[in-house]
Order: sequence, then structure tokens, then C-alpha cells
Amino acid sequence: MRAVEQSIQQLIHNGIDLQTDANPYYGLIYTSFQERATKISHVNTGKLATKAGDTILTKICNTIAGEEALHERAYKFFMSKIIEIDPNGGLSAFMTMMKKKIVMPASLIDYGTTNNQYHSYASITQKIGVYTSIDYASIIDHLVKFWHIDKIQELNDQGKRAQDYLSGLAERYYRLAERLQEPEEVQLVWLKH
Repeated sequence: MRAVEQSIQQLIHNGIDLQTDANPYYGLIYTSFQERATKISHVNTGKLATKAGDTILTKICNTIAGEEALHERAYKFFMSKIIEIDPNGGLSAFMTMMKKKIVMPASLIDYGTTNNQYHSYASITQKIGVYTSIDYASIIDHLVKFWHIDKIQELNDQGKRAQDYLSGLAERYYRLAERLQEPEEVQLVWLKH
């Protein structure tokens, strides 16, 4: 437990960088994506808990996933309205955030250390199916379809570039996910003896 607490304190100390540059459009893209990712990871963790016979953990995970779904719905709705009002700016923001890649808030946990906990954690979640590269691709696919990116008309040149980029992005990520190898056996720093 001491090592877990040290990891938590390291994360708090390092903070987070969502790469939104204080841009509200970027922030809504990030939260639309991240809330869906968190929902997926909690649903999948709940499934693992069910397999293990832990009904309490299953209930907790499903409750959290439900809350995340509500957050996701709100952020996607807000971004829908932005895309209606400012389609060129909305699509450009979406493209910018996808080019930066959406990283989870804990990505800076190892900053300033020689640990590799974030990478190890991501590898573990990929290996056991909590959150995978396929999930990342499916979120892109979902958002592109939800916001009807391919159907938006009357775009300027920048908006059209963003539309073209975004319309094919999920397929590129699906192909990449298929080529990824299963991670080697990994352990978190606080699980090592």
C-alpha cells in the first residue's frame, strides 16, 4: 500500500497535461473522448470482476461507467452545438486533438522518475482487455459518426482538410491496432517484490 500511495502522490505532484492549450474546443473534444474511454475501461473492468465472482466490484464499476456515460453525453452534446455553429473551427479542433493523440490524465505519473509505470499500466490494460488500441479506434469512429463529420457541408479549405483527415482516421487506427503485438509480461512498480 505504501508503494501505491507513493504512485498516487507522484501523480498529484506531476499534475496532468491534457494538451488542450486552454482552448475550449480542444477541451470538449478531449472530454468527449476521455469520458467514453473511462466508461469503456470501467465496463471492461466490471466484466473481469464478474468473471472473478466479485459482485461488489462489478456493481461499483458499472455505477462509475454509468456516471461516465452521462458526462460523455453532455460533452458530446456541447461539441455538437459547436460544430453546428462553427463547423470549420470544430473540425479543425477535432483534427488537432487527434494529431496530438488523446492521452489519459495519468500519463505524467513517471515524469521526473526512472519508473515506467504508465507504460506498464497501459500494457497491462491492453493485455487483459480493460482498454485497448481497438477501443481507442472505436472511440474515434464513434465520435466521427456521432458528429456526422463526413456529412458537414459548406466548409472552408481548412475545414475540408480536417473532414478528410477525420473521415479516414478510425480505419487507420483499426489497421494499426491489428498489427500491434501483445505486450510482454509486465508488472507495475508497486506489484514487484
